[in-house]
Amino acid sequence: MVNAEEEFQRRVENLEKQRQAAVNNYADFAKEFRATVARRMEEFERELKKSQEIVEKARQRGEARAAEKFRSDRIDNASSLRDRAPDRGRRGRVKSVLRRV
Repeated sequence: MVNAEEEFQRRVENLEKQRQAAVNNYADFAKEFRATVARRMEEFERELKKSQEIVEKARQRGEARAAEKFRSDRIDNASSLRDRAPDRGRRGRVKSVLRRV
C-alpha cells in the first residue's frame, strides 16, 4: 500500500515538473515572440518613415517643377504676339505685317 502511494506521489511530482517545464517553455517563447514582434515593428516604422520622407521630397520636387512650369507658361503667355508668332510657324506673315507698319 505504501509503495502504491509513493508511486502515485512520484507520478504526480513528475507530472507537475513536466507541467512547470511546459509553462516555462511557453513563457520563454512568449517573451521571445514579443521581443521579435517589437523589433519588427520598429524596423517597419523606420522603413515607413523613410518612404514617407522620400514621398515628401518627390512631392516637393513635383511642386517646384509645376511652379517653374507655371512661371514659364505665364511668361510665354504674357509675351507679345510678335514673340509668339514664330512658335506657331507664321514667321513670314508676321514679318510682312511688321514691314507694312
